[in-house]
Amino acid sequence: SSSEKNVLSLIEEKSAIDSEKSTIEAEKADYESQNKALCHQKDSLEASMAEMQSQIFTLVDEKASVEADFQSLTRDKNKLESLNSDLYDQLATFKENFSLSEANFKTLAAEKSTIESNNEALCHQVASLESSKNNLQCQVQALSEEKASAEANASALTE
Repeated sequence: SSSEKNVLSLIEEKSAIDSEKSTIEAEKADYESQNKALCHQKDSLEASMAEMQSQIFTLVDEKASVEADFQSLTRDKNKLESLNSDLYDQLATFKENFSLSEANFKTLAAEKSTIESNNEALCHQVASLESSKNNLQCQVQALSEEKASAEANASALTE
C-alpha cells in the first residue's frame, strides 16, 4: 500500500508535471506567436523607417533645389528692383527734360513772334523806302529833264 501510495503519488506528480508541461507549451506557443507578430511588426516598422529615410533624403535634395531657386529668384528680384529704380530715374530725367524743352519751345515761339513782327515792320519800311526811292527817282528824272531843258535854253541864248 505504501508502494501504491508511491505509485499514486508518482502518477499525480506526473499528471501535475504533464499539466504544467501543457501549460508551459501553450505559453511557449503563445510567446512564439507574439514573437512572430512582433518580428512582423519590427519588419514593417523597419520598412516604414527606410521609406521615411528615403523621403527625408528626397526632401533634403528638394530643399537644396528650392533654396537654389529662392536665391536665383531673389537675385532676379533685386535686378528687377534695380532696373525699375533706374527706369524711374530715367523717367524723372525725361520729365525734367520735357519740361525744359517745353519752356524752350515757349521762349522760341515768343522769339519767333517777335522776329515775325520785326520782319513785318521791316517789310513796311522797305516798301516805304522803295516808294520814297521811286519818288526820288521821279524827282531826279524831272530835275534832269529840267536841267537838260535849261541847258538847251542857255545854249540857245548864248548863240
